[in-house]
Amino acid sequence: MRIGIVTSGRFHVLDFARELAALGNDVTFYSYVPRKRAQRFGLPAGCVIVPLLPLVFPLGVLAQRGPTVSARPCMHTEKSIQQVAA
Repeated sequence: MRIGIVTSGRFHVLDFARELAALGNDVTFYSYVPRKRAQRFGLPAGCVIVPLLPLVFPLGVLAQRGPTVSARPCMHTEKSIQQVAA
């Protein structure tokens, strides 16, 4: 079975990924945890361990700039619509 596990840290899911791999599953572990550190905790080298930082960093930069369009919902009343139309 192919299993993908995504986490922002190690927590208990790395242990879970290790045990699933030991049972013969094809496990892919996506995390901020560096490859060598995950292997120190017992995740087999055959599991693909992909650090998320290079993938998430551009999104973090965009989030710091803020939205280009207001995220607030537009609350128009009939009166305000008539004022704009006039």
